[in-house]
Amino acid sequence: MKENRSLSRLIRPIGLFAVVSILGVMALQAHWNEPKALAAFSTQQDKEKEVQAYLTEVAATFNKHDAKAVGALFLPEGELVDADGNVLKTRAALEEHYGAIFKTKPQSQLAVTKETLRLISDNLAMFDGQALVKPSPQEPQRQTRFAAVLSKQGNQWYIASIRDLEDIENGTEAIKEKMQALNWLVGEWVQEGGNFTIHTKCRWSEDKMSLIQQFKIVGANLKELSGTQRISWDPATEKIKSWTHDTQGGYAEALWTHNGNGWIVKSTGTNSDGDACSMTMVYQQAGEGRIDLYSRDRIAGDEVMPDVAATLVRKPPEAKP
Repeated sequence: MKENRSLSRLIRPIGLFAVVSILGVMALQAHWNEPKALAAFSTQQDKEKEVQAYLTEVAATFNKHDAKAVGALFLPEGELVDADGNVLKTRAALEEHYGAIFKTKPQSQLAVTKETLRLISDNLAMFDGQALVKPSPQEPQRQTRFAAVLSKQGNQWYIASIRDLEDIENGTEAIKEKMQALNWLVGEWVQEGGNFTIHTKCRWSEDKMSLIQQFKIVGANLKELSGTQRISWDPATEKIKSWTHDTQGGYAEALWTHNGNGWIVKSTGTNSDGDACSMTMVYQQAGEGRIDLYSRDRIAGDEVMPDVAATLVRKPPEAKP
């Protein structure tokens, strides 16, 4: 019995030592492997930074409007494939292509954003991104998705191939750009003169993709009317559209069409009595801080309503106490 106890006492420390030793070896192995993993991760990050820096250089070179410098961003046998499948190959053809763009659009600007970046090897990368092109200050921004193959020769990255995939008509940046055409509505406005008073307050939504306008109309022979209007891009019609709800239970939708220095807004809806309504509203910018409004072709149910005109002026901000 004593021998068994002695043997048990002997085995227990040996077993404990064995477990501790195994754990120690595992810890050491993990420690030995950790620098390799960190080194690989660090190398990956460095390569990604290299590629990102190169793409920033591509956009900066384009924005200098130097066709020869843009051509030099490509490999000698590099190619560009447009959305229709047309292929431009060799630097000479690419220089000619970009030269024509810079001649017709001398103020064009390019920005590149990343979707995915895959490093195939130390010298080869696949890049999917979006190109944001502003042809001129007066024209809306274009948003295009593209895929590129990048090749590193020596210490320099080059474009081996780039393919335009599609225009993103309803992408976030494209919508924001389109909506900027109505930025002049932002602020607080009041009617000048007339038998009724109009008060509107317009602001951007948090995502900058919609305008939210609150309004109130009061008059001697008019029941007070107030409500909210949201103005956004409608992908179904590919036009700016507004949705209006008033406190009397009326509802309307309207499409906005630019016309010179103003907008034509054609509206259809239902009033609080359940009658179908329609009208055409014309917003005309009349100098800084003034908007002329014309409401015509007004129909409520079977009744033709008279035209209405008003002028809104921007309300200055209230003085802080």
